[in-house]
Amino acid sequence: MTSPVSVLSFRNELDEKVLEWGWLYFNNGWVSVPKEILPGKYEVVIHESTPHALTFAQSGNNISDYFCTCGQSHRSVCRHLAALLFYLEAGLEKNN
Repeated sequence: MTSPVSVLSFRNELDEKVLEWGWLYFNNGWVSVPKEILPGKYEVVIHESTPHALTFAQSGNNISDYFCTCGQSHRSVCRHLAALLFYLEAGLEKNN
């Protein structure tokens, strides 16, 4: 089980290098639109040189139960999750 990460505060919680890579992936438009695969459970693909699929649960502004095919998500927050968080943050800003 992974620790929840908030879309509202992830910039203060994640490693700087992870944030840099996540911003690069988001800023280059490599984050696909998340698709709901089960109620409250989603999948997104980050299209870098080797695409990686990330599954996650979302409840409000919190992301939990995430798994990425890059293999880093079982140890820590990976750069692909950071890219998703930037994507979701941009959606919140757009809606406000």
